[in-house]
Amino acid sequence: MLKTADFKTCAQIQPKRGWCFVRKLFLLVFLCLFPIFSFSATLPSGYTELEYIESTGTQWIDTGVYGNLDTSFEITCQTTVEPTEDMRFVPFGSRQSATESNIMVLFDVDNVVVADFGDYTATRLSAQVNNIMDKFKIYNSRNSRYIQDVTNNITYNNTNSYNTNFTTPTTLRIAAVGPGFHTLQKNFVGKIWYVKIWNGNILVRDFMPAKRKSDGAIGMYDIVTNTFFENAGTGTFIAGPEVVEETYTELEYIELQGGAYFNTNVYLSKDMDIEYELMPIQLGASGSLMGARSISDPGTGVAFFYNGLSVRPDLNTLIDFFGAGYSGRWEVKNGSSDYVLEDNKRYKITIINKEGIFYKDGVVLDTHTYAADGTSPITVPFYIHACNNAGSLTATNDTIRFYHFSATGVADIVPAKRNSDNVLGLYNKTTGEFLEKIGSGTIIAGPAVAQPATVEIIWGGLSEPDASGMCTYGETFTAPSTAPTAPSGLKFLGWIPR
Repeated sequence: MLKTADFKTCAQIQPKRGWCFVRKLFLLVFLCLFPIFSFSATLPSGYTELEYIESTGTQWIDTGVYGNLDTSFEITCQTTVEPTEDMRFVPFGSRQSATESNIMVLFDVDNVVVADFGDYTATRLSAQVNNIMDKFKIYNSRNSRYIQDVTNNITYNNTNSYNTNFTTPTTLRIAAVGPGFHTLQKNFVGKIWYVKIWNGNILVRDFMPAKRKSDGAIGMYDIVTNTFFENAGTGTFIAGPEVVEETYTELEYIELQGGAYFNTNVYLSKDMDIEYELMPIQLGASGSLMGARSISDPGTGVAFFYNGLSVRPDLNTLIDFFGAGYSGRWEVKNGSSDYVLEDNKRYKITIINKEGIFYKDGVVLDTHTYAADGTSPITVPFYIHACNNAGSLTATNDTIRFYHFSATGVADIVPAKRNSDNVLGLYNKTTGEFLEKIGSGTIIAGPAVAQPATVEIIWGGLSEPDASGMCTYGETFTAPSTAPTAPSGLKFLGWIPR
């Protein structure tokens, strides 16, 4: 298959002698003149993707996976009934009895959100919330766990490590927990958008709400094993709206003014290669243009600092990368002086195998090798035009142009416009997630990224071969690295952008 980068402009090809059969095949590349990202159902043709499924309290799904010390999971859910003292809603988990320590449960009683895993006393994550019926995103792993109140954009964190070596007594369940958990326990009443389960670094389940077209059965489709999981309880799940295909246009940049910022929903680690690119337009008071730091120690996490007023020269250009204490701090120098960021200059930072390179308008300004031990995991997501400092957001009111952010395996984020309503935001090519701005600032769109739209592929016949068995042509041009397979009896000649 041809890649966009393979298309090269060439003149109309004409035969030098004889006649040749010309077969034209028109390809549409990203539609229109610009790259379009399509976020649509990824399920087989026999299934319809749903936004969520809703349980009334008797429906649940058996994942077939046993939890253990190396199991991680992520779920987005929302209760639709307020729990009381005699009701415990568990949207995901495994626990055989009230005294069983080999547990994995989410949500508890009396407006307290909990995520327990392993030893009960060491790993509880509790956060008082105003309304248990808010939409929550929960992530839980061996060393990191958080609950994000999506409705109110509040994140609660806990970093206690597991101290119990265990395997859950029953397989993990969605919208329920193991039998005999508690005499007051009720199965989950509410909506579930998705569930992901990892064993170590391996994704073993990626559940999407779905409806089977043949009989209308509602359940969750696992795109890892290509298996449809039906309701293992009684009654029927309530189907959420069907997912409608949405498209997005990639932009060269977006300009963030005032208090507009983005939560990438990306949790970084010291083993990731990272890149981000931006242009300051108007820098003012000290702040952070983007970053994530789990604790107040500047050496733990990733952050791009600056100080346009030189109030603190040591913060003119500082880059932190998963160091212990201040050992991870990279202070960019201009000779013997600190480097001060300049307006209207395009800066890029790449961190590959702990080797950092700092660019200005494509020219290398400085390099740095980190002493990163990663002893403190990043427990807050990476923000753009702000910095998440131990869960407390440090936003900036300056103006920047954002071009790109990537992190190995989890993010390839570019500026984009949602075509259905022209909303500006960021599109993660890795996950298919469209991110909308947070805050009250303004976003201005840059130009769309132009690409060829229609390509005419030319096939040449062999009706008048020369001594080599091929037709002779008057023009030559560079062929792609991998030519498409020609129909029987024809030869690939090239393409013409239309």
